[in-house]
Amino acid sequence: MSFFINCVFGNDNPDNYSSALQSIGEQIMKKLRGSPLAVKTVGRLLGRNLTVEHWKHVLDSDLWEIGSDANDIMPALALTFHHLPEHLQLCFAFCSVFPKGHEIYMYDLIGMWIAHGYILESGTNSKTLEDLGEEYLKELNQLSLIEDHVLSLYKMHDLLHDLAQSVSQGEVCIYEGKRGKRISTNVRHLCVCGPVDLESVVRKSNSLRTLVLFGDDICSQVDLEALKRIRVLVVIDKNMQEFPKVVTHLKHLRYLDFSRSSIKCVPESLSRLCQLRVLKLPQLDALPGLFHSLINLRTLLFFPVDHSNYQDVFLWENLYEVKKEGGYRIAQLRNMNQLCRRLEIRGLENIDNKEEARKANLKEKRLIKFLKLCWKDSVGADCTRGVQEEVFEGLQPHHNLKHLEIQGYMGSKSPSWLWTTPAALQMLTSIELVGCRNWSRLPPSIGLLPFLEYLELKGMENITIVGDDTVTMIFPSLKKLKLNELASVSFEGLSLSSSSSSSSTRQQQPGVANCFLFLNISESINVM
Repeated sequence: MSFFINCVFGNDNPDNYSSALQSIGEQIMKKLRGSPLAVKTVGRLLGRNLTVEHWKHVLDSDLWEIGSDANDIMPALALTFHHLPEHLQLCFAFCSVFPKGHEIYMYDLIGMWIAHGYILESGTNSKTLEDLGEEYLKELNQLSLIEDHVLSLYKMHDLLHDLAQSVSQGEVCIYEGKRGKRISTNVRHLCVCGPVDLESVVRKSNSLRTLVLFGDDICSQVDLEALKRIRVLVVIDKNMQEFPKVVTHLKHLRYLDFSRSSIKCVPESLSRLCQLRVLKLPQLDALPGLFHSLINLRTLLFFPVDHSNYQDVFLWENLYEVKKEGGYRIAQLRNMNQLCRRLEIRGLENIDNKEEARKANLKEKRLIKFLKLCWKDSVGADCTRGVQEEVFEGLQPHHNLKHLEIQGYMGSKSPSWLWTTPAALQMLTSIELVGCRNWSRLPPSIGLLPFLEYLELKGMENITIVGDDTVTMIFPSLKKLKLNELASVSFEGLSLSSSSSSSSTRQQQPGVANCFLFLNISESINVM
């Protein structure tokens, strides 16, 4: 009962609510068969609406009668599903397309929901589809219908997986080649595991929207021309070495994941898939010349062949490396203005000048909130400090950017879009500068950013934080300043008389170290 009360009320005091709820709650508890899973799901369902009417409706539901025996908790789980809004019912049922115990990264799942139209963007809502998908996932997680794990990985409890398969009414199916296993003719989402006669399986349905394939050489068994309406295609097969050319004719395809294959090249016709929103591939030898025409991409990831932990790659979301050969030019990103959330660009030492850098068109990528720009920590004949400064100048991001990380930049100057006052990036909340050894002066505009909460300087030489002596305080919102592997830090353009020279002023800013009198840091300074 104490666990039930905690699931229902959380930190609230149950005595603050109607005494009638206690009586109804005790009756509901008896129906939960002492199962912690049932207590969590039904308890949190009750906690969403703490009214007698809602609780009585749950108690009197006909779904309690569907149990096959006295220990069956499926009625309790079905009851929670029944009270979900339709869009969450669709998302929940779809989760069972993966085998029991399978862990899936949150944005992979959300990307598949988006591909199937389960997430609808409101005309008056400024949130992206991915933002709404996070809210959907959070709701399912709060009801314990899906469990969260480390690294933003999620999976379903086996009993909830059974429930999701049941409520899908044959539209979701996992086929393992077992004798007697029947596939509904109206199956829409199919997962195939192990060696099976895949072509005969697929041809039993002409309405497939999702196909997930696990196993060696499994993709070669099926004629993908039968998948004209497919929207999500995932192949997990390290032995697959050739890109199935017929895939490029799947004009409705929105989600394509071949990242866990051994493909080395893709056909030029891949660029025809103009509906693609998510594209995940292994590191390729070359890109198609018209790769930039995939204008609806929201997630782009090339899986590094030398990376030992696949799960770590999930956190990159959008990862692109500029190369001298193979068509991996920065200009391939120019039309991909729907890329969202995180974007990491490596190999910037392979860009020759500012004009080429501008072809990335970062200024138009309004959905990118976290941008990481990476140079190799070296300067060679083809990439002088002056060239790096020019390239940095040409990589101005959209003014919506919230997080900026610069790694390995060997220039000494800040780009003009960081120097201007007011700064072009007014929405920034964090800046990380790592291994930028020659960058010696932080411009005063950074100290005037109104929402900057986190600033990290690591692996730099003699760094000067330049202030503006016309203002009484810089870094007005800064909560944490992290200094790591620095030779020295100094300040310039700050007047003691105009800010915090007196002891009384120091008392108004508790916790500020003597060497940071000008910084309004409310939490901590980390010096390492």
